[in-house]
Amino acid sequence: MENTEAELVFSMMERQFRLMILSLEKETAESIPVWQRSKLKKQAEAFGIEKIKDIFKKLMKIDYNQKTSGSPLAFEKQIELLLEEM
Repeated sequence: MENTEAELVFSMMERQFRLMILSLEKETAESIPVWQRSKLKKQAEAFGIEKIKDIFKKLMKIDYNQKTSGSPLAFEKQIELLLEEM
C-alpha cells in the first residue's frame, strides 16, 4: 500500500476473494471464463473455502465500518491488520 491507495487495494482484495468463492460454486462458476476459473480454483484450494469465507466476511466488515465510521482505526490500518492475519 506504499504505492497504491488503500481503496484500490481493498477493492482488488474484495474482488479476488469474491471470485474465488464464485469459482467454487457450481451455479456461478460457469459465468467465469475457463482460464480464469482454473486459476481461481487453484488459489481457493490453497486457502480453503472456510478461510476464504472468513476473510471475505472481514472485508465486508471493514467496508461497513468505513461507510458508517464504525471503527476507531483508519481504513489503511484495518486492511494492514487483515493482511497480517492472512
